[in-house]
Amino acid sequence: MSETTDARPEFRVAAFGLAARFQRLLEIVLRHARHNRYRYSLSQTRGPGEFDIALVDMTVIGGPEVASTLGRLLEGDAVLRVGRRADPDRPRDDLLQNAFVAQVLYALNGVVDSMISRRREADASVALAAGLIVPEQGEHRRPRALIVDDSPTVRRQLSMALHQIGLDSEAVGSAREALDVLAMRRYELVLA
Repeated sequence: MSETTDARPEFRVAAFGLAARFQRLLEIVLRHARHNRYRYSLSQTRGPGEFDIALVDMTVIGGPEVASTLGRLLEGDAVLRVGRRADPDRPRDDLLQNAFVAQVLYALNGVVDSMISRRREADASVALAAGLIVPEQGEHRRPRALIVDDSPTVRRQLSMALHQIGLDSEAVGSAREALDVLAMRRYELVLA
């Protein structure tokens, strides 16, 4: 599958202090991970905004300082620490050198899963604050409108217009039907 036809989301990985041997292994793993749910590419540059995930070798001089600096600049778990032993403060984030090839995709996928989850939660909270979705019994849904009109054409046109502005709608032909429907569901808007 070529990169242009690959529909998987792509994330850029930058290596900081990683030995040439591990960088080569990383390139091979990323290139051959066709069945992984995400696509990764190795970033050649390490400037701001040029990578999504950082792999930092904690065994080189300055590695812990680089990891802490990147941790302040990026999302905290977007910095994967590569070391020789598990650090009790970071048991989930450490990627050990002796299991590097076996665990690198698992660790990268964990970081991306948490990044995507946070983005979805942030998008949902923004939509909730803007009134684009409404909480109902622990679930979120779009605002709903009830259209009451005896003309099917008017009901259909109003329903299409409301859908275009982001409202779900239901339509009834009489006030009696509207009372029955209102007894069963809650609506943010009633057009009569």
